[in-house]
Amino acid sequence: QHERPPTIIFFHGNAGNIGFRIPIAIKMLQSLKCNVLQVEYRGYGDSDDAQPPNETGLKLDSEAALNFLRQHPNVDPSQIFIYGQSLGGSVGFHLASYAEKEGIELAGLIVENSFLSIGKMVDEVMPVVSPLKGILLRNRWDSNMIAPALEIPVLYLAGDADEIVPHSHMKELYELSLEN
Repeated sequence: QHERPPTIIFFHGNAGNIGFRIPIAIKMLQSLKCNVLQVEYRGYGDSDDAQPPNETGLKLDSEAALNFLRQHPNVDPSQIFIYGQSLGGSVGFHLASYAEKEGIELAGLIVENSFLSIGKMVDEVMPVVSPLKGILLRNRWDSNMIAPALEIPVLYLAGDADEIVPHSHMKELYELSLEN
């Protein structure tokens, strides 16, 4: 039994900012009796707009959040979960991979309606642009490359009514996770 409650690092999707996710964080806090750290990405919400959002920056933000929590006296470092919605799922995949490479123990990864990669999203959502994606895409978010290599438990929360992310992406991420 752990003396300190579990902690969830919450990474939101592309639309909006952490303010839109406060009701979810409150529900987690009340129902799961856990700590919740909502991470605001650079260039989103009230964060510093001097740095526009990009994949490298969001990855650094996620790593900083994990390192902050691991040093916090009220957090049990062995009970840290990552939770990501949509884009946040890709951030979560990155952070889980980073933690494993650094030998940092995590309790698990929870992914809600995320995508395989930005390139695969372009193929399905904007097929006309697909031939140009090699020149146009600045961010890759290749979760499909990370999922098969992860050793921590991954919980996939998926619904087929998502208007942006194709349900097939979550199914394929789940299948890729079974490879390990």
